[in-house]
Amino acid sequence: MESHEIIKKRSSPGILIFDLQSKLQYINEEALTIVSSIQKISKPIITSEDLHIPKEIYNCCDQLKKSIKLDNGIINITNNNNRINDILRSNAGNYAIRAFLIERKRKEYSHILVLLEKTIETHSINFLMAKTKFQRTDRELEVLVLPHNKIST
Repeated sequence: MESHEIIKKRSSPGILIFDLQSKLQYINEEALTIVSSIQKISKPIITSEDLHIPKEIYNCCDQLKKSIKLDNGIINITNNNNRINDILRSNAGNYAIRAFLIERKRKEYSHILVLLEKTIETHSINFLMAKTKFQRTDRELEVLVLPHNKIST
């Protein structure tokens, strides 16, 4: 499968925006669909007050808020990447959660952006088929297989 085919099959992420008091300010249709499917809601959600946001999303927001430290009136971020990653596991599937602080002015944070994306299960690789299809040598196959056979200690 070529990379442009993979990109075409990729769905848009769910987007949620919270203020620093954890109040939902924005949610797109994709996020509504994801959260609704997790909750197994049959009727459409009318307002954000009707919506139950999974605790994993709030946990990511809380971790980001804890990383904001005020030193002599200057805000510093204690984690290096200004983001938190987690997985939301449900019967409807697994979703990657990525939360980011939104900077209004230099080092002044006002909101948290949360992206939800469906994850896929990894599949095993048929190296012998790949060797034949791509006409690789035994040594090339050995090099390809090596990282997959490492045993963690």
